Amino acid sequence: MLEAPRLYADRCVDERRIPFFEREAKLEAAFLAIRTAHTSRLFADSTKTGAFAVFPVVLYGLFKKYSGCGAAGQQAINVAIEPGTLFPLGSTRVDWTLNTTDSTITGYFTVTVSRAKRVPSPGKATCIVTTADGKRYHVPTPLPSIVLSPRNPSALKAQIAEFDRRDKEARGEILRLTDGLLHQAVSHVRMGFTNLVDADDAYQLAVIELMRLIDRFASPNRPRVSWGRYVMLYTNRAVVRPLEQERHIGRPERALGRLLEQRPDLAGASISKLRAELEKMTPEAKRWSDARIAQAIAGPSRTVSLDQEGYDRAEDKAGADLEDDGELSGDVLVGTILDDPRSLRAARPYLVSRSIISSDHEEQSSPRTVRRSRQALIRAVADRLGIKAETSREFVECFARDGESYDVPSDRQRMSERARMAIKSILEHGYDT
Repeated sequence: MLEAPRLYADRCVDERRIPFFEREAKLEAAFLAIRTAHTSRLFADSTKTGAFAVFPVVLYGLFKKYSGCGAAGQQAINVAIEPGTLFPLGSTRVDWTLNTTDSTITGYFTVTVSRAKRVPSPGKATCIVTTADGKRYHVPTPLPSIVLSPRNPSALKAQIAEFDRRDKEARGEILRLTDGLLHQAVSHVRMGFTNLVDADDAYQLAVIELMRLIDRFASPNRPRVSWGRYVMLYTNRAVVRPLEQERHIGRPERALGRLLEQRPDLAGASISKLRAELEKMTPEAKRWSDARIAQAIAGPSRTVSLDQEGYDRAEDKAGADLEDDGELSGDVLVGTILDDPRSLRAARPYLVSRSIISSDHEEQSSPRTVRRSRQALIRAVADRLGIKAETSREFVECFARDGESYDVPSDRQRMSERARMAIKSILEHGYDT
C-alpha cells in the first residue's frame, strides 16, 4: 500500500522551519487574493444569484530539489474552475491535477450553493495518486468540498469591491515580503552604476518588473519555479539591461556573459579557450579579435572622480563586493542557497545579524556564533561552485589569474567580478527547473 503523500492546502508541513515558511504562506495567500479578484471582475455585470467560491490553488508537501516547488514544498495545481468564480445554485464539480516528479495526483471537490435553512452535507471529494508504473491509489484529499449560501446581485457587487481591496493590499504585502530580494538584485550591479542609472533608478526598475511578475505568478499560467528564483532572475535582467545600454556593452560582452553564466568553470580561462567556446555559441565570434575578447573580459572602463569620491574611498570601490568589515556581502550570497534548508539554518544567525532576513523573535547571537555562521554561508556557496573557501578573501582569490594579487585593488576588482559572475550563474541555473 502506497504511503499517503503529505499534501495540505491550509498549512506548511514542516513546522521546524516556521520563520521561513510563514513568509511562504503569506505570499501564497496574497497571490490567491490577486487571482480571486481578477476572476471575480468577470462577473461584475452578472444579474444572477449565486456565490463566489474561493479555494486554494497551491498544495504544500515535502520539498524536493529541482521540482519547481517553493521553500515550503508548495506547488501550484491546475484547476478546471478558477477561484473567484460565481457558482450558481446547486452543486458544481471542480476537477484538479498536480503533476509531480514521480506521480500524477488528480482529484475533485464539489461546490454546493443552497438556500436550505439546514446546511446540506458537502458533496463528494476525491484524491487519486497515479504512479509512473500506472498504479492508482486513493489517498486523503487535501481539498474538501465547499457549501455556500447564495447572495443577491447587489451583495455580489459589494463582494467584488472587497476582492479588489484585498488585491491592492496583497500587492503591497508581496512587495514588502520581496523587498529584500529587490535590494539584492540591485546590489549585484552596484559597481556598474553610472551618472544616468544609480541605485534608486535600479530599484525602481526592479519594482516595475516585480509588478509584472506578480500578475504572471498569480495566474493560471504560473511558472513552475519558486518565487524567489523567479524574482531574482527577471529583476536582475531588468536592472542589468539599462546599465549595459548606458555602458555601451556590445555583443562580445553579452556573449561572454552568457557563456560564463552557463560555464562558471571558465572564469579565468585563457583567451584562446574562451574563443573556442564562444565560437561554439555564435559564428560571429570568429570575427572578434583577441584584443576585443580581452576587452570584454576586463569589462567596460569606468571614470571615477577622485575629487568627488576621495582617493581612499575610490580605491575601496575596487572591492565594492566587500562589506565594511572586508566580507562578501551576505545578501549576494544567500540567494544561492535558498533551496538548501540545512545551509539556511546554519547561516541564519549571520543573516539575522545583518537584517537580511527578519525574525519574529528577538535573536541575539554571540559574535563568535555570527562569525561561524558567516563561514558556513561562504562554505555552502563555495561548495556549489566546486571550490573551497570559508572567508571572503579565500572565496575571491579562487578566481584570481596568474600574477593577480588580492592586495592590489584593480586585481581584486577583477577577481570579485568573476566571483560575482559565478554566483549569478548559480542564481539563474542552480536550482529549480
